[in-house]
Amino acid sequence: RAVFQYALNNLDDDQDDDDQVSAKLKDTYLAFEKKHGQVEAVERHVFQKRREAYEARVAAEPADYDAWFDLCKLEEDAVGLVAEEEEERTTFAATAAESSINSNSSSRGDKESRFDAVRDAYERAVAQVPPTKSPPKKQPWRRYVYLWICYAFFEELAAKDLDRARAVYRAALDLVMRESRKHFAFAKLWLYAAQLEVRRRDLPAARSLLGEALYACRNLGKTKLYLGYVHLERQLGEVDRCRAVFSKLVTDCPSKVRAFTEFADFERDVGEYARARAIYDLGIDQPVLDKPDLLWKAYIDFEIGLEKRKRKQQKKSHHHPPGSTDALDDDLLDDDDDLLDDEELDDGRRRVSD
Repeated sequence: RAVFQYALNNLDDDQDDDDQVSAKLKDTYLAFEKKHGQVEAVERHVFQKRREAYEARVAAEPADYDAWFDLCKLEEDAVGLVAEEEEERTTFAATAAESSINSNSSSRGDKESRFDAVRDAYERAVAQVPPTKSPPKKQPWRRYVYLWICYAFFEELAAKDLDRARAVYRAALDLVMRESRKHFAFAKLWLYAAQLEVRRRDLPAARSLLGEALYACRNLGKTKLYLGYVHLERQLGEVDRCRAVFSKLVTDCPSKVRAFTEFADFERDVGEYARARAIYDLGIDQPVLDKPDLLWKAYIDFEIGLEKRKRKQQKKSHHHPPGSTDALDDDLLDDDDDLLDDEELDDGRRRVSD
C-alpha cells in the first residue's frame, strides 16, 4: 500500500507521465484495495475514480448538464457516506466521553468540508449559463434551471440551511429573469421559492414573491403560475384572494380555456353556481380561444350536473313526514304483496283520521 501511494503521489506531481500508465496504476491499486483493504478505503477509491471521470466530462464539455448532475449527485452521496461514518463512530464511542467529543468534532469538520465540496460543484455548474441568442432553446435552459432547483434542495434538506436555500432561489430567479424573461417563465422555480417561504413561516414573503412572478410573467400566458398561487390561497381558506388571482388570470390569458374552466370549477366548489355560469358565458364570448370545444364541454357538463342536483332536491322535497296520511297511502300503494281495493283504502283513511 505504501509503494502504491508513493507512486500515485509522484505521478500526480509529474506532468510528463503517460496518462495510460497512471490510469493502469490506479486500477491496479483499486484491485489491491478491493482484495486486501477495508470497505471504507474501497469506497473512497471508487468515489475518487468516478469523480475524475465526471470532472473529465465537464472539462471536455462545460455545457453537458447531465455530467454536472452526475458530479453534484456524487458529491452529495459523499456527504451521506460521511454521515454514516459519523453515526458509526458516535455509536462506537458512546461509552467513552472524551473519545466521543473528539470523534464528534472531527466528524463535524469532515461534514462541513463535504458540504463545501458539494457547494463548489453546484457553483461551477450554475456558472455554465446556456446561450441567450434569440430565441433561446428551452431544453438547455430547462436542464440548467433544474440544477438551481437541486442546489436549493440540497441546502434545505441536506445542509438544513433555509437562508442559503432562499439565497439560491433568489439568485436563480434574478439570473433567469435577466437572461430569458421574454421567452420562459419557469413557473416551477417561482412556486418552489414561494413554498420555501411558507416553510420558513413567512407568508407575506411568499405572497410578495408570487405577486412579483405574476407581474414578471404576465405576457407569457403561464397558467400554472396563477393556479399555484390559487392553490396556496385556497389551502389558507382565502376565497376572496383566490378570486382576485383568477380575475388576474382571465385578464392576462383571455385565450386560455383552462383559465375559465378552473375559475368556474372553483366557484362551483364554493357553491356559487350563478358566478360559475357567468364565467362560462364570459369565456364563450371571447373572440379567440385555444380549445373552445373543451370550454363548451365543460359548460354542458356543468349544466347537466346542476339539473341533476335540482331533480335530486325536488325528489327530496316530495318526501312526506312520517305518520302523515299521505305517507300511509304511499306506503300502501307501494306494497305489492297486499293489493287493496277502493273500499279498503277508504276504511284505512277513516281509521287514520279517527
